[in-house]
Order: sequence, then structure tokens, then C-alpha cells
Amino acid sequence: MFKRLFFPFSFFLLLGLILSSCSRGSDLMDPQSLGNNSEVILEIFSDPECSFCAEIVPQVIDLIEQHPDLATLYYYHYPLSQHQLAFLASQSIECAGEQKQFWPYLDLIYNNQAALTEDDFYKMSDSLNLNTEEMRQCVDDGIFREKVAEQIREAQNRKISGTPTVFLNGDLIEWVNITELEALLTPSS
Repeated sequence: MFKRLFFPFSFFLLLGLILSSCSRGSDLMDPQSLGNNSEVILEIFSDPECSFCAEIVPQVIDLIEQHPDLATLYYYHYPLSQHQLAFLASQSIECAGEQKQFWPYLDLIYNNQAALTEDDFYKMSDSLNLNTEEMRQCVDDGIFREKVAEQIREAQNRKISGTPTVFLNGDLIEWVNITELEALLTPSS
């Protein structure tokens, strides 16, 4: 009798664990976000080795950090194939995010992209006082490989051909400068 009661209990326990890990998995695939205005959605697709991204993305991040009520910014990885370290850099950025340092680490990547090497990913984690061993393990195990690949597929589904690409409430916007972006985000009185 005990075996008959134990089997259904263990089956449902196992099923619950599987379902909870599946629901957590979708959260892991979500882009990083910043800001708190759910009415205004700003999405940026970026490549960590793209020089235009290094110029534009930090300005957008600064704007949203200074004015979090303007919009919610969603950051998508779109490492382009011509950039050798971009896919790995995108994964390392996500790994830094596991230690609550996504945005500062992203900033370091952009500030050091001219001479970026694989070893730099770990040196940068040291400069942010991250657990370098956890960082290395996360990158080596490819914990965020699928997340980055999923965001690449999202970019391809949207027919994005280059970076940075910015959407405002689902509409592609042409980048001019940060002042014009702020004007677009600011509600008119």
C-alpha cells in the first residue's frame, strides 16, 4: 500500500519540479530590462563589438538610468558573425548579470572593445569584484548560449540587418542623437 501511495506522490513531485524549471527557463530567455514605464517600450538590439553600439547604447542606458519613468529599455544581444568574440562576449555579459552586474559589465565591454580578448572577460569581472570562478564556469558551461541564440533568432525574425537597432513601442526608429530620442520619449504637455 505504501508503494502505491508513494509512487503517485513522487510522480507529482517530479512533475512539479519539471514544470517549475520550465517556467523559470522562459524568464532566463527574457532580455535584460531597465526603467519602469510599461507604456513606453524601448528595445535595442546590440553587438558588444560594434563601434556604433559602443557609442549609442551607453547613452541610451544613461538616459533611462537618469529618467527611469521615461521608458522601459529591453536589451537584446545581436552579435554579428563578423565579430569573432561577440557571441562569447554576449554570454559573458549575461553571466555578469547573474551576479547583478549586467549593466556595469556591458559598459566595461563597450569601453574596452578596441582591444578585446577572451581573457579580458575575466579581467573585467575582477574589476567589478565579481566571483571570477563563477564567471568562468558560467561562460565555459555556455549557460546563456541558448538565450543569446534565441535573441539572435528574434532579431532575424524582425529582419534586423545591423546594430544597433532601436524600436520604440514596436516601431523601428532611426537613430539621430540622444536628444531626439529623449524628445520622442518625453510626453508632450
